[in-house]
Amino acid sequence: MTKNKLAALFNEYTRTVIETYPTEGRTPSEIGLLNDLFRLGWSLHTCTPDQRKFWSCLRPEIGQDLVTALVVRDACGSRVVSSVIPGHGAHYFNLIGIGSDRQVIDFTRSRFPPGTIIPMGVETDSETLLVSPNAISDKTEPRFRLLRRRIEKQMRDSLNQDVQKSNTRRVR
Repeated sequence: MTKNKLAALFNEYTRTVIETYPTEGRTPSEIGLLNDLFRLGWSLHTCTPDQRKFWSCLRPEIGQDLVTALVVRDACGSRVVSSVIPGHGAHYFNLIGIGSDRQVIDFTRSRFPPGTIIPMGVETDSETLLVSPNAISDKTEPRFRLLRRRIEKQMRDSLNQDVQKSNTRRVR
């Protein structure tokens, strides 16, 4: 699935969920919906190999920052930012918009202790992140593709359930 197809699927998914399932009197945000999808899609298999000893179902965001940032890039058209956090190493997140409209999207921020300052970092060529020597040894591309397939499947399954529910209501 290309970036544009993933973005179109994400737009259809969020539109459908927001229209169909308002929660507790408030409408879920697109970012909140994407966060829910990631929490279901992350696993030991999508985790960076050197972080697998720290990964758990209770802390699924451990070792997921790069692959998550790459999926967000494809789903939302954002930019990937690389930052170095003293004592923790590299961290990846996304930027949407420019100037005062710029929004940071960081689904894996919670992996750091409260109060950790994350420097703004630099925009990174995300394609290079897939082919660098570190990316190859960490198997970044297969982990990214696995997470992306899981996110796509969750969205498609949800949309298919909505269609089935709609068809069932019509039959009655």
